[in-house]
Amino acid sequence: MADPTSWPVVSKAKAAQWRKLRTQKGRKQSGQLVIEGVRLVSEALRSGCQIDALLAMNRQYGLEAAGRALASMPSWTGIAYRVPEREFGQMIDTTHSSGVAAVITWVPPGWEKIGEARAERVLFCDRMADPGNLGTLIRTAAGIGLDAIVTGPDSVEITNPKTMRASAGAVFRIPVIRVERIGDYVHWARERSHAVYLALVHRGEQVPAEGVRKPWTLVIGGEVGMIDLAWSEAKPRYVSLPMKHGVESFNAAIAGAILMDRFCRTPAG
Repeated sequence: MADPTSWPVVSKAKAAQWRKLRTQKGRKQSGQLVIEGVRLVSEALRSGCQIDALLAMNRQYGLEAAGRALASMPSWTGIAYRVPEREFGQMIDTTHSSGVAAVITWVPPGWEKIGEARAERVLFCDRMADPGNLGTLIRTAAGIGLDAIVTGPDSVEITNPKTMRASAGAVFRIPVIRVERIGDYVHWARERSHAVYLALVHRGEQVPAEGVRKPWTLVIGGEVGMIDLAWSEAKPRYVSLPMKHGVESFNAAIAGAILMDRFCRTPAG
């Protein structure tokens, strides 16, 4: 791949086209999204997902950042552009950019992929409205070793730029699947003898010290603490974390991280 300083400058027409990808409507219509940051772009390059264009802010630190991202996949030979600073800022949603981004064609795996994942340890994010929390949970689940993550119909969009950025590229390493009906997942889990655990703040047992035997699904709700009533069909068990010093609750990402770690303690099945 040529040195970023020699890349052509993007046309105004392309810049305007990619600027639309900041909106959910634009992402849905095109199947494309803009990801930003050295780590996220590097993970996308390594994952083999379709990179439509690599973008470097046309300033020294942007060109250097593009070089660092390319170091993860030096054989990549796709399309790349330098982008004037103003136009670059209009394509991304961060205030302080690293200076490198990519336009990718990427759609999260469909519901049918849950079977291919052979998922025995699943995190289900129900009514997760905060994109940063969802991205952090995806990153944590991948790092701890879960098999898949599923989001419900009332959760934030997986391709939300903040979700993608908070995942630090883990969306390309672990199946993250959206289901439109909680009942569909409950049926799937029951057919596979998944024990379903709902995390609630003040209602439930503590996780056993020896972890939880597979297969299981851990359901984490959003900040409002509500979950879909369809979970009652799964005959769930309830788990919680003890609170001290008058603390009311952890946020969803922290609670999910602690619970996933405790669930995965050996022996795990």
